[in-house]
Amino acid sequence: MTTINMNDVVIGITLGMVVFVLLELCIIIYVSNRCNVSLDYDKELDEIMCNAYLQAKVKNGDVKLVQGFNVVKNTLPFDNITIDPNDGGNCLGYCYVTRELFQNSLIKILRKRFKEIYDVSFLMDSELNDFTIKVVKTKNKIKYEVSQNVFEILKALTYYQRRLNGYLSMYRSDQVMPKTYSDNGSAIRYHNRYLLSKIRIFKSNMCKTMDLNKLILSKIDSNKLVIVCMGGHDKNIAHCVLAYKYELIGDEEIKIFVYDSNIPITEDNDVSQFIFILFKLVKGEWQYTYRPSIEKDIYIDYNFNSYVPGATIIFM
Repeated sequence: MTTINMNDVVIGITLGMVVFVLLELCIIIYVSNRCNVSLDYDKELDEIMCNAYLQAKVKNGDVKLVQGFNVVKNTLPFDNITIDPNDGGNCLGYCYVTRELFQNSLIKILRKRFKEIYDVSFLMDSELNDFTIKVVKTKNKIKYEVSQNVFEILKALTYYQRRLNGYLSMYRSDQVMPKTYSDNGSAIRYHNRYLLSKIRIFKSNMCKTMDLNKLILSKIDSNKLVIVCMGGHDKNIAHCVLAYKYELIGDEEIKIFVYDSNIPITEDNDVSQFIFILFKLVKGEWQYTYRPSIEKDIYIDYNFNSYVPGATIIFM
């Protein structure tokens, strides 16, 4: 009777997996070298966009905005928080509720299967800035004390965050500038996807140019707020903002001013002029970066740009 040594089986499986990973890495490196795709970070492009963003803060141009929208009165005056500690944030929910309330198209009372999801019927107008929260800081954690009305608003934000998250059409931007590097993990994932696309196992729906007029400018011209969702190299990390104004700086730069739920705006702290996405025409293609900083405090990781591997941008 033949006996099977389980230790030998485990060792064999482990060695097989190691050989497979090493073989895949060798293929990735070979294809990267043959196709001239570098793992080095594109410092030149990053420097161009970083300097352009800083210079754009003091540049002025032709401005178009959504008439009637007040970024102070029509947005919530507190940070992006959620009623469920397991949720990562409600940035999409913040943007959606803010937009729909301003456009008078938000469902005020929602029930499903005879169960009330939320009730924001008290929102008779779109001045969200009146609803505040109390932040209690203890030694170990931060606690938010909210009124019943604010709790209902948070329930609505959470509902739309979960409902809309998987229903957006995506405009990929991860091949606008492929010679880029964010960290070891993202570089390997990016080049693995690049390899699969070369042998036609994976096909990207990337377009190399963006029609910004169609995607966002014409919508703002038509008095419509636009949700913009940006993803970094990790598909599980993204951030949504609400565009309400744009400024044309010549023919090659556009500032898209946004409401960001991570940077609440109040009458005492109106820093809205510093919160924008910069689109810049570089070598015939639109690049973008979002890196708002106020008094040297950086609010958003600069991985939200067009030249990070796996980056995505969504217009809604």
